Amino acid sequence: MSPEPIEIENWSPHWRPSFQEKSAAIRRVLGDRALRIDHIGSTSIDKLAAKPIIDI
Repeated sequence: MSPEPIEIENWSPHWRPSFQEKSAAIRRVLGDRALRIDHIGSTSIDKLAAKPIIDI
């Protein structure tokens, strides 16, 4: 069995808005219980190619 290929995409300007949408949904559920909601990982770095997964 061969491993799954790793998909790397060129940087996308859509990654930041995608994080903002996801973090807003989390904030609606958790409210003030979440002190911080951060965009981490390679998609949080402008102009960096990355696996297209938004890490929060």
